[in-house]
Amino acid sequence: MAGTVLLPGDIAIIGFNFDNPDEFAFVTLVDIVAGTEISFTDNGWQANGTFRDTEGTFTWTAGTDIAAGTVINPTVSSVAFSASGDQIIAYQGDSNNPTFIYALNSEGNPGVWQSDATSSNTSALPTGLVNGETAVALDEIDNAVYTGITSGTKEELLAAISDQSNWSGDNSNRQTMPTNSFTVSGGTTPVATELFISEYIEGSSNNKAIEIANFTGNTVDLTDYSLEFYFNGNTSAGTIISLAGNMVADGDVFVIADNDADAAILAVADLTSTSSFFNGDDAIVLRNGSNIIDVIGQIGVDPGSEWSGGGIGTQNETLRRQSSITQGDNNGNDPFDPSVEWEGFAQDTFDGLGSHTIDGGSSGTTLAIAPNDADKAEGDTGNTAFTFTVTRSGDITGTTSVDFAVTSTEANSVDFGGILPSGTISFAANESSQTVIINVSGDTDPELDENFTVTLSNPSGSATLTTATANGTIQNDDGIPITLISTVQGSGVTSPLQGQTVTIEAVVVGDYQDGANGTNGDLNGFFVQEEDADADGNALTSEVDGVTRIGKNVSNKGFRI
Repeated sequence: MAGTVLLPGDIAIIGFNFDNPDEFAFVTLVDIVAGTEISFTDNGWQANGTFRDTEGTFTWTAGTDIAAGTVINPTVSSVAFSASGDQIIAYQGDSNNPTFIYALNSEGNPGVWQSDATSSNTSALPTGLVNGETAVALDEIDNAVYTGITSGTKEELLAAISDQSNWSGDNSNRQTMPTNSFTVSGGTTPVATELFISEYIEGSSNNKAIEIANFTGNTVDLTDYSLEFYFNGNTSAGTIISLAGNMVADGDVFVIADNDADAAILAVADLTSTSSFFNGDDAIVLRNGSNIIDVIGQIGVDPGSEWSGGGIGTQNETLRRQSSITQGDNNGNDPFDPSVEWEGFAQDTFDGLGSHTIDGGSSGTTLAIAPNDADKAEGDTGNTAFTFTVTRSGDITGTTSVDFAVTSTEANSVDFGGILPSGTISFAANESSQTVIINVSGDTDPELDENFTVTLSNPSGSATLTTATANGTIQNDDGIPITLISTVQGSGVTSPLQGQTVTIEAVVVGDYQDGANGTNGDLNGFFVQEEDADADGNALTSEVDGVTRIGKNVSNKGFRI
């Protein structure tokens, strides 16, 4: 099971004993799911951006889901704290590319972070952490505990814990580690755990740009980030643009553009490139190190001219991420339908580039449905599966359920085996998509194409619906479709189908010979009446029609009876 991806300040160290036996405690300031891993080390962080790597590291794993405010006293192993000064640094990921969460330093007087890790006792402030906010430096002491407030917002608690004046300790006597839970109340909570692509411009000529948004709650160093373009279904990137050397502030965006783009694009671009840019059929990948954090399109797939769905596409169009989306698509191999998470705008629309807004103050859970394989023939026998994809975004760490039901004004229960399909979709923890299969019964009856709609409702918990409906079409594959006479007649003075050729199936109730006006007894016209089973019950639409000749166009002759 995947664990929680933590941000700086999601935990804080609140006590330690460097006198043997080694011991420390930390408090969780966000909810953490089972399986979450946090590494703790007393290796110093060097000025060159690496660990000194001559001491020890151990990894703590959450055995169960843990609520914000829980105090944890982990079993220390593989680490030997020094009473002559040391540090405790918490991070996630590989030690060669760590994401720092919190750090404590107890070396030197007064308490400061050193400029470099020049010995086993010293350390520079880990990259991305801020002393007084997500790190604390104490006057050198062997054993100490935090003594400040234990109730407040995450920000208030972090500020108090990271203030060295709220700590007390002793060089000779071990301290009793805290055990009582903290109370973490509501406050400003980051709505995203990673960067994501917020705007895509595939315009005329060289008008190409990608906008990346940051709503993580912290400024992000782009050193390890890159943008990749996969051309024409290739599985290897044809263009790789490094974003190193740049930063993006919380709530801000970072725009990468073709160097020959329109002046309106270049005016808001943070980085331009002379490399080959994308067309509508090329996949785009945003990476943090080797990890995919967002994708437009599907790696290794050439969709033809574009990926499309719901009336929007990736060719000659501007796409903007829906304001409810706060997390990228980290699966480069799943099918891509832009209508699930994007809004479409006309070619060469640039007015939104350079800023992005999102809904609310919490990532929450959002659900959206889109057709996958839902526009095809029903077949003559058996069942044909029409498939739809329900995507879960935002906070997917828990379980979610949502109901679905099929409705139609054209198809009926017979088309679905005798009952209109409905049911409940259930997502397990960390599951992001489910497939809904609607079985359509095959037959040999000539009929028009029939549309139906799958509608989501009743999402569990606080989950919300961003796209609640998706349409399917049962294509006619049984010959010429039959038009009802009531449809031909319509409810007005003239037929709504005037000028069109249609096929009807009805009972002949009268015919016209040329009689006294001719000598050959030719058939010059007849009346037909709809079968009772197909009558629509509307007094304004007659079930009788007059036809001039077999094989000629149906015309409204005024024969209303």
